[in-house]
Amino acid sequence: MKKLILSTFITILIASFLNAQECDALSMIQEGSKWELTNYDKKDKVEGSTTYHVKEVSSDGDAVVWKLSMDMKDKKGEVYNSTETDIRCEAGVFKMSMEQFMNNEQFQGMQEMDVEVDASDIEYPTAPEVGETLPDAQITIKASTNGITTMNITTKIVDRKIESAEEITTPAGTFDCLIVTQKSKMKFAFVDKEFPSKDWYLPGFGVVRSESYKSNGKLIGYSVLTSYEQ
Repeated sequence: MKKLILSTFITILIASFLNAQECDALSMIQEGSKWELTNYDKKDKVEGSTTYHVKEVSSDGDAVVWKLSMDMKDKKGEVYNSTETDIRCEAGVFKMSMEQFMNNEQFQGMQEMDVEVDASDIEYPTAPEVGETLPDAQITIKASTNGITTMNITTKIVDRKIESAEEITTPAGTFDCLIVTQKSKMKFAFVDKEFPSKDWYLPGFGVVRSESYKSNGKLIGYSVLTSYEQ
């Protein structure tokens, strides 16, 4: 079974704002903004990518809502799935469903199955600070074929903490980021596994690089912001 690597690289959608209690001012994610995150294995080979496009920004009471389209591509650059998602910011907290955090390979493997997803939101404060701890998140995915369950995986994202600040260079530019660490605790059948990960989080945008590791600290794979346009 392919590993379900939940990486908050898809939290490229989670941003910081000019005021901790206001969600209506973004520095990099605005209507019309486009960017691409490319996924690599530990040997730097491309495994796939996802292109994001902000289609609309609107208000819903005191919340601000971003509607994004997502084109998922395989290692050859061919689109195999297109979808949309809504992201919300409210009362100084930015929220997105964990349902959006399935990696490309896992999604491709379930195209012909009936899939049920039970997901919480993953949250970031609009004004994150070094040393701050962040709430846990969880997702359960059940897949079946002809009424028979073939996969049942629960993943919890725990021990989320903003560790430090660091400058990082990607193909899309050089950015002053905050390093966020966390652990993915995955349970399926009688197997329990834990995968640490590290994200370079850019306030005003989201994660521009993310690395996932085995429990022994060896790299599994990573994702990088490879393009951005506004």
